[in-house]
Amino acid sequence: MANTIVVGELIFGTGYFSTGKLEVGKEKGKETDNKKNFIHKALKKVDFLEEFESLNLLLNKYIPIPCGDIVTIKNNNEKLWLKDGTINEELKKIFLEEIIKDDNFGKLKEKLKNFSEILKRKNREIAQSLLNQGYVNVFNEDEFLKLKTAERLIVGLGTTHVFETGLALHHLFGIPYIPSSSLKGIVRMAHFWEIVEENIKNIKEDKKDDVIKRLQEKLQKGDIRKEQNKEFLIHMLLFGTQKFKGLLTFLDAYPMIDESNKNKIFDLDLINVHYKSYYTQNKPPGDWENPNPVYFLTVSKGIEFHFWVLFDSYRAEKLKKYNDFENVINELLDNNYENLRNKLKELLEDTLTLYGVGAKTRLDYGIFDGGNK
Repeated sequence: MANTIVVGELIFGTGYFSTGKLEVGKEKGKETDNKKNFIHKALKKVDFLEEFESLNLLLNKYIPIPCGDIVTIKNNNEKLWLKDGTINEELKKIFLEEIIKDDNFGKLKEKLKNFSEILKRKNREIAQSLLNQGYVNVFNEDEFLKLKTAERLIVGLGTTHVFETGLALHHLFGIPYIPSSSLKGIVRMAHFWEIVEENIKNIKEDKKDDVIKRLQEKLQKGDIRKEQNKEFLIHMLLFGTQKFKGLLTFLDAYPMIDESNKNKIFDLDLINVHYKSYYTQNKPPGDWENPNPVYFLTVSKGIEFHFWVLFDSYRAEKLKKYNDFENVINELLDNNYENLRNKLKELLEDTLTLYGVGAKTRLDYGIFDGGNK
């Protein structure tokens, strides 16, 4: 059996790093292995994990791009593999696999571990600053809620990226995270649907959509000073309306990366697109078409995240002067905020363990482990 040789040159990003012309495969004949070896040798030549402090920088600015065509040669027959200046899914897959495989990722994990400690301290400093301004920590002395991913997590899948799929990474440190806006949005959504379920119990099926739309508009645009429904008012006070800033503040949630974490931080996943011409060219779907896999990074199962939530007790106390709010505010603040803490802890846990966060939650991505839940 004749050997398959891979020949060509890769540049990284703007061309600051270049492999020069590489030739791989004289000793082995398996084409797929030699393609992987070609990328491996290219990355090793520029020592990419030593050069880059941030995974975000690597994935956004220094992805490998063919400089000239890269070809495979077998029995003196030359075949195009990678076209000049283009990235295909095979190159993307091999590149991402190289980054996260154990013997490479160990170096990067050490950097991420240090950055994780920095961001943990940063969240603590932000929380302390808010406490000094009259906020209270929803999770009391525990400071934050700890939950582990029960399934893979992908936040920011639709982010604009040359790979067509993204992942939310800290812009400086390259650590995967869940933005505070995403957390507040899903918790608000979960509480909204609790209200919906309670208010459509006795509504006819053909009228439910109208009721849901009215509830949505009321909770988004309503005037808190005129609201008489207690549960509606609690929702508006906690999460805000278009004219009122909510009393809750969520911080970005970061994973805990330390020596105790034996799990891989990232996994490679794929979306297998069938009938591409049907979706992109308005042609009839046909079984003769080959699937078109799209590869992307996810956060692995079993990774612990820390969730911070703070409540603006200063503004809540000021709202007490409005008689309409006094009973509701007193209920939230009663027993040294115990009622509020219990309500929000249960709501956040239920949201993350039942609904999930991020993309593809209907396929169980983004679900967190809630013990017996």
